[in-house]
Amino acid sequence: MDLGKRDLDTRGISVAKMIKERKRFVNKYIKHTAFAVVATGLVAAALALPNDVGRPDVEKVLEQKNVTQNAKGNIILHYRWDGEDTPHVYYENVNGSEEKSISYPGVPMKNTKDGWYTYTIQDAKSADIIFSIGDSYETATLTRTAGEWWFDQDTWYAWNPDDETEQTTEYASTSSKKTTKQAEKADTLYPNKTVNDGEGTYNKKDVTTIAEDGSIKVGLSKITSAEEYVDTYVVAQDLSAADDASIIIHYYTGGSEVPSIYYWNGLPVDQETVWPGQPMTYEDENWSQYTFKDTNKINFLFTVGMNQSKDLTCKKGEWWYKDGKLYSKKPSDNGGSNNGGSETVNPSEKSDFREESIYFLMTTRFYDGDKSNNVHCWDENAKTDPNDPAWRGDFKGLIEKLDYIKALGFSAVWITPVVENASGLDYHGYHAMNFQKVDERYLSDGVSYQTLINEVHKRGMKIVQDVVFNHTGNFGETNLAPMFEKDSTVEGGLETVNCMKKCENSILPDNYYDSSKFKNSNEFGTWQYQTRLALMKDTKDPIHEGVRNDPKTFYHRYDNSFSWDFYTVQLGQMAGDCVDLNTENPIVSKYITDSYTKYINMGIDAFRIDTVKHISRLTFNNAILPALRAAGGKDFYMFGEVCTKSSQIWYRGETPALSGPFYTWKENKDYKWSYYDESVESAYDAYAATPPEKVYSDFSNELAYDNWRLESEADLPHGINMASTEQNYNDNANDVGGKNVKEGGTAQAAQPVSDNAFLNGNEYHKPDTEQASDLNVIDFTMHWNFSTAKKAFESTTGNYDYKTNTVKNKKDTAGGDYTYNDSTWNVTYVDSHDYAPDGTQSGFTRRYNEGEEAWAENLCLLFSFRGIPCIYYGSEVEFQAGKVIDDGPNVPLCETGRAYFGDYLEGDVTASDFGVYTAEAGSKVEETLAAPLSQQLIRLNTIRRKIPALQKGQYSLADIDYSDIAFKRRYTDSKTDSFVCVTITGKATFNNIPNGTYVDAITGTETKVTNGTLSIDAPGKGNMRVYVLDTDKTPAPGKIGKDTTYLK
Repeated sequence: MDLGKRDLDTRGISVAKMIKERKRFVNKYIKHTAFAVVATGLVAAALALPNDVGRPDVEKVLEQKNVTQNAKGNIILHYRWDGEDTPHVYYENVNGSEEKSISYPGVPMKNTKDGWYTYTIQDAKSADIIFSIGDSYETATLTRTAGEWWFDQDTWYAWNPDDETEQTTEYASTSSKKTTKQAEKADTLYPNKTVNDGEGTYNKKDVTTIAEDGSIKVGLSKITSAEEYVDTYVVAQDLSAADDASIIIHYYTGGSEVPSIYYWNGLPVDQETVWPGQPMTYEDENWSQYTFKDTNKINFLFTVGMNQSKDLTCKKGEWWYKDGKLYSKKPSDNGGSNNGGSETVNPSEKSDFREESIYFLMTTRFYDGDKSNNVHCWDENAKTDPNDPAWRGDFKGLIEKLDYIKALGFSAVWITPVVENASGLDYHGYHAMNFQKVDERYLSDGVSYQTLINEVHKRGMKIVQDVVFNHTGNFGETNLAPMFEKDSTVEGGLETVNCMKKCENSILPDNYYDSSKFKNSNEFGTWQYQTRLALMKDTKDPIHEGVRNDPKTFYHRYDNSFSWDFYTVQLGQMAGDCVDLNTENPIVSKYITDSYTKYINMGIDAFRIDTVKHISRLTFNNAILPALRAAGGKDFYMFGEVCTKSSQIWYRGETPALSGPFYTWKENKDYKWSYYDESVESAYDAYAATPPEKVYSDFSNELAYDNWRLESEADLPHGINMASTEQNYNDNANDVGGKNVKEGGTAQAAQPVSDNAFLNGNEYHKPDTEQASDLNVIDFTMHWNFSTAKKAFESTTGNYDYKTNTVKNKKDTAGGDYTYNDSTWNVTYVDSHDYAPDGTQSGFTRRYNEGEEAWAENLCLLFSFRGIPCIYYGSEVEFQAGKVIDDGPNVPLCETGRAYFGDYLEGDVTASDFGVYTAEAGSKVEETLAAPLSQQLIRLNTIRRKIPALQKGQYSLADIDYSDIAFKRRYTDSKTDSFVCVTITGKATFNNIPNGTYVDAITGTETKVTNGTLSIDAPGKGNMRVYVLDTDKTPAPGKIGKDTTYLK
């Protein structure tokens, strides 16, 4: 439909943007936005518009097409939708009667995988209909008669409007890895018709691959013959149901009515039923049951009379549903689980992760719940207290203190990596030996990683797993470069390097343990390290072995200089214990995503991804992020560490390709890429069988050898991908002092800009995420500038005109929030396990030490400004302030920023809600929670949880006069309108703001604004004012929490 300029302008929506995107106006631009109310009006208006406005006359269309009505008297509905949520259709007044009416929002529609959702209203000659998408959008009430109908662009069609176009869809076979392609044309349907090779024109068709999880990938395929429609092997996973595949679902009735179960979109064979579903089978007075045979996955909901549950999804297995929750083991009939709740599946409710706040801890240094699993690392400092081993904290201890974290008000806990590690100092988890195994040193009898995940979710919290894709430790990787297995029975157990024994399929040489030719143990140890490294990276002279040491190139060989700059940062080894994986190799990237999908399936809510800038953005966008998004679903949150150590947003002021904002975007041009399929394995098998043509000794230096290897492997999948990643880097970098030098500011000016974080005046607008990657980032610029809160604030808000929403100078080397796709998704913190802010009196290598008042001010900014606030463990009591954060084996851990925190947590604490707790009287944990900064955090967390604008709002500095820090934020959706004016430390005057009643969340002071101006006195350092506009959708909450040392 073609809406006129006048109609658009009266609603305040950009005419140019609406015309450009009119084909998907309602479905694409209205979803989850403040325009939902407008949309309903537009739909109603569209249905009432006369023909001369541009809407096709439906009656004329019917006459032209000579459509035959459905003889059975059914109404078959198709709804165009390309978003992530499932559309529902509500219907009433069927055949003029209310007998067949259903409860709102109605029935989930079936995804037909071609851009359409469908549902059939049985035995219906007429009905009133409403389509809806979650809580954010619904159409006006529409009316249809019997027949088959397509609803697209606010227009009804009596035929599929796509019939005039060519389209190809690949459907995964239910019995093998083979797929068939079905090409649809206006006059032909393949493969139902016999076709000779070369018949027809089939070049460059859109191809859609439907994966096992229902995700869809679109690309181009050149089709030249009929055989290609049926003999294409593109689905790597076998979608056939296992012999024992079934889903058994139990529903707790408690003696009430037996429900029906409505289901749709089963795998591997689609299944569906008619509303209100199939009656479940009575088991006993409390339970009913239904079984899906030969089924790996099913979507379903329960209906009882006019009531219905939320949409649910289960994979194969047996499940119990009680009180709105799913369990993997039968819960007791009188409340709770037969297993103390530890077996509840019940993942945390998926939601916008910006609603969370994060408490970051090193598991081994937090709280010791089981002394029997304590282990010293074999390279610990000699002065280490025997009672303070590096591996001290564990999952059991963390579970015992989850209520402490919740008492502080935090809703998410970020833990350091959990996979099996191997190095002389591996307590932190960043030296992996097996991506697919949880390190046993975290475990206790009856306490697994799954136990921890379930206990976090039991408290309504989320868990963030730290993950490393870039590298492994130097003891190999069990499934990529097998060398060792651990033997805890040797003398000294896991506390000595002697526990590392050759595994059965080890690639180590026979003489690896032969020290006879070495003068001392240091010389022998160095040789062993170099041997491991040479085997992993294939840099050992192959003339001695006659074979390739890493035949499938699972590790990068390029550059051993431990580079952090230039393109080699993404190919070279960054440290001795961090051997760089060849992430451009499709076998490696698939192994990584397959391994970490396991943890997603266990219920992990988010990934923090380590060392992001050491992997090309192109590799992330092509090989890693799509697989993890498909596994985790749309609400799975991923954020990465792009370590720039710079006060400017652009790395070294000149290199976007190694900067945080860069990774939040999709690619802006096409690069050649080799994806994983069966041919990849064959290519490497052939390469491995070919003897090396030259040996390392033929070259004068190692770099020459590396360059030769890159050239000789250019046609292998990783060679193709590495060439593309290098080009991607060169396109987006200015290596000052290097070979890729551009005119100053050129690389920055070529980057996209975004207004997703900014208000339009006082108005919230729907963010444009079309070019967003699936990766968000830690805000390293704010972190590096947090010597003061004001400096951190100004580091991200500069170079932007907030009145016109334009960038002042795109070549500016400092950058600003406009460089991120959407900085409201950034994770923000002051210090961490690696660094403190630069410019502090102690320097960036020591924990923050600027004093309690400065901390209080910093926290005010973190919890009110855009981004997701994060606190490193112990900051609530200025733990280890001024101590070196990490000094390896040079000092005992107790003298660093990674000291053991458990002494502060002794005593019992129970959190009944976020920030609401009871603590054992006189205990250390009671004292810790009563500390001034702990109380500051509790109140800030409580305030942030109650004001949506502080969680998800866009911000602006327009028309604000302030002395220190001030901004306004707003967030709106169909149920929310949250507007807030914030000033920290200093005074501020907000001009041209909406009139109305504003209430300060700190003091409860109420102010009526009638002239668009709100003036606020300076609250003092470490204090703030948070004036909330009282709106119909989101009333001002009044004063939140009790006064603290600083917030008063």
